[in-house]
Amino acid sequence: MHEGGHGDRALYLLGRYIVKDMIMNALVAFKEDVAVWTGWTAYQTFDRVYIAGKRKNQKVIYRREEE
Repeated sequence: MHEGGHGDRALYLLGRYIVKDMIMNALVAFKEDVAVWTGWTAYQTFDRVYIAGKRKNQKVIYRREEE
């Protein structure tokens, strides 16, 4: 979860999927609207370094162990 400078909060969900023997990273962002989380944006990439940069300085609230 990330809290912006204006008090707005966002929740990010990161998923990893195997596509044609490559790992695709998907990132989905939700914004808090009163008491409801609403989907805001989503994108995917095969670039693991890019996703690692997005995770920097964020608080992980749940992490499932990789199999």
